[in-house]
Amino acid sequence: LLCLEMAKRQTGEVQINKPNKVHVEHIYPQKPEPGQRWTTHNQHINRIGNLSLLDKHINSSIKPA
Repeated sequence: LLCLEMAKRQTGEVQINKPNKVHVEHIYPQKPEPGQRWTTHNQHINRIGNLSLLDKHINSSIKPA
């Protein structure tokens, strides 16, 4: 994702941390809550459009306990 971001961005406004400080996060969850799973779950879960880069610290702070 970092390579795609760097190739496609047109400004220098966005800074992406080094890979050891960034997590690849799923927008639509890998394990949705009961009743929230899409019928097309397996077709969408690992597509690039469902992935986002998120700072490791932020990602860790928002995970449920």
